[in-house]
Amino acid sequence: MKNVFDFRSWIKSRNNEEYALRIEDEDHYRLVTEYGRAEINFYPDEIVEISITNFKNNDPKYYLHFQLKEEEHTKVLFREMEEALLNLRYEKKTRVLLSCSSGFTTSFFASRLKEAADTLELDYTFEAVSYFDLYDQAENYDIILLAPQIGYMLKKIATSLPNKLILQIPTQAFASYDAMSTLEFIQKKMKKKCDEKNRKEKKVGKQACSKKKQTVLCLAELYDGERVTLYMRIYDHGTIVLDDYVIKATSNLIPIWDTIDYCLSQVPHIDLIALAYPGVVNEEGVIDYPEQGYKNYHLKEHIETHYHIPAIVMNNTNAAVVGYHVNHPQYQNITLHSQPYGHLNGGQGNMVNGKLVTGIQGVAGELKYYLYRMQFSDEPRRLARTEQGQIELVINAVLPTIALFGPEIVLFRTPMVNDMHALKKRLETFIPLEYIPKLEFIAEANELIFEGLLEYGGVYYQNYLSESQIKQATYAA
Repeated sequence: MKNVFDFRSWIKSRNNEEYALRIEDEDHYRLVTEYGRAEINFYPDEIVEISITNFKNNDPKYYLHFQLKEEEHTKVLFREMEEALLNLRYEKKTRVLLSCSSGFTTSFFASRLKEAADTLELDYTFEAVSYFDLYDQAENYDIILLAPQIGYMLKKIATSLPNKLILQIPTQAFASYDAMSTLEFIQKKMKKKCDEKNRKEKKVGKQACSKKKQTVLCLAELYDGERVTLYMRIYDHGTIVLDDYVIKATSNLIPIWDTIDYCLSQVPHIDLIALAYPGVVNEEGVIDYPEQGYKNYHLKEHIETHYHIPAIVMNNTNAAVVGYHVNHPQYQNITLHSQPYGHLNGGQGNMVNGKLVTGIQGVAGELKYYLYRMQFSDEPRRLARTEQGQIELVINAVLPTIALFGPEIVLFRTPMVNDMHALKKRLETFIPLEYIPKLEFIAEANELIFEGLLEYGGVYYQNYLSESQIKQATYAA
């Protein structure tokens, strides 16, 4: 590649006293502070990988691949990474939240834990809340400690907060207020979680259910309540040949172009680019997602113009419901309700008689246009921060769908509402039992989204080839 920006020399010329630059070799650079580490790794074809790891819990805070092309763009990405690294100083303390039925006993134990941590010079903070306020406060903490009397709720809370370390305080330690052994218990569990993260398996070599003949690049953006993750995967005739992701602090389209560039550098021949994105997405691949600043953004057109590769763009929940139908063809009428942690509304994907319902301009499933106008027991934003409030929001969202479409099964990607038996009991107060569909909780949607993109993309690509052949025949005539 000609006239490539000398990124290595530029990094060396930076003079920032807030971190130490360590060069292991010409392909591996480290920016190190007392609270985190940024890594810059260089690969063939001018591919650069940048990432940030938080020292307190080994948690990845930033992860991105891009190809060295434009000097200013590269500098922007570096400065964003640099800022994210330095901002870790505000997160260097390990924040621990204790919870019991009332919050009184855990408040006393929290003060004992703080004294013990100070004695050992550990950078921990401890607070306590009642269980009823747990969900409202949880996002501000790294670890949740449950008192033994509510330990039976550990699995449920861990499902609601998959990115947090949820632990039950050992009964003997809690009964005797043994702060030292509890700190040791916390540290062991933190190390175990870090080890599990490092062993996370990628799916290269595995087969998809939709065994299409094309080479398809699939991108899926999901919001999990704390951060935005852009998943990427390349299928070659149904076999996964690349499986990776990008971690972003906010939803924006900039990393999409870097991600596509990176994927094309790894697998140059791509037949189709398939992307699943939040918001209203119409048949022309135009995104309307004003919450993130996108109003009638022609994403499909931009991709095809820039890369000269056919593309499809779908709403991510619609893609997920298609993916579920691929895996479970026995269901012809399916609803998938997705509501990220702490959100007061979500979105729905619906299949009726085996067909995806997108509606005029792709608006089907956008619950915000009616949910805000319904009557609730409290202000919706408050309800979104409590377990019972989330149940109320979810029931009000799915009741009209059940009444209008009569689905055979309703899937819930609702971290705070994961007890399907309890949800069914609540629904029985509104709908006769014989009309209530099967309810199923799904913890992750990215696999379903990939299957849906692959299925929908295969149909689109065949139509694309047919239209191309007709055009060629017309020109030849």
